[in-house]
Amino acid sequence: FIESYHERGVIPAKIDDDNARVYLTARLNRARLRTKMVGLPKDTVIELHKEALNEYEWIVDYGARNPDIITHPEIHFGKELEL
Repeated sequence: FIESYHERGVIPAKIDDDNARVYLTARLNRARLRTKMVGLPKDTVIELHKEALNEYEWIVDYGARNPDIITHPEIHFGKELEL
């Protein structure tokens, strides 16, 4: 689903307002899922946590580059960015 927003494998600088909340929520949920894997080897768990951290950092960076997602009435992603 997330990759369907990427053009030729490149993440766009801005997701259109109609889809921004859905896209950001999907990325947030993917990051959360990566930290909930049970029964995997330690090395795999560490790699998954690193990927989750990268995902969270990307979301925060996206919010910094596009501050309107915090105040936009339909997106209103400010609470999620208060980490």
